[in-house]
Amino acid sequence: MKRLLFAISIAMPLCVAQQPTPKPAIFPLTNHSRWEYSGTAKLQGNPGKQAVRLHMEVIEVLDRGAVRAAWVRGSPLGLMDHSDGPGDQVIARVGQSMYATDSVRSSEVRMRIQDPADSLKDLFRDSEFLLDTALPVNPDPNPSCKSCWATSMTGAEYQITRRSAQGFECIRFRPGVGITGFDFENTARRESASVRLDESDVQPER
Repeated sequence: MKRLLFAISIAMPLCVAQQPTPKPAIFPLTNHSRWEYSGTAKLQGNPGKQAVRLHMEVIEVLDRGAVRAAWVRGSPLGLMDHSDGPGDQVIARVGQSMYATDSVRSSEVRMRIQDPADSLKDLFRDSEFLLDTALPVNPDPNPSCKSCWATSMTGAEYQITRRSAQGFECIRFRPGVGITGFDFENTARRESASVRLDESDVQPER
């Protein structure tokens, strides 16, 4: 019996050591997280490119079933937001998919999540799809394509590029941190921007 107990006591630490380390969330959606960005932007009404600084922070996190949604302020994605809302957005994760709403839709999404009678069916639109958190590397197979997605990886960062007839969007992500860079160009609106992450204080999801 003593030999058996001794064998078990040796085996238990080995079992613990062999447990895989959980991967950090691609974009942690947690209260009190913040990010600081800087770069340049040429937006409607501006005579040319101007220096910009963005302070992004999570105001509130809502959980409902498979949906985890963060109400954020100051997102780099908001540089493309031409809605008449307050300038805040919702960034949410549903399973492996992430979505980002504009400021007008953010109020609707938050109200629906907070309504226990709402089934949350079709909570997000296809046009609000942001990325697949599995981030399968899928290099651009056709550079001449006018409406394509491509995912590549450089070092520890992923780059998601979406092209359309009006221009492109390029988002850089680092697991455990979130958005580390954002570029876009819209030739129809004559707008463009390029920002990079300067510093962050990201709380891990538990």
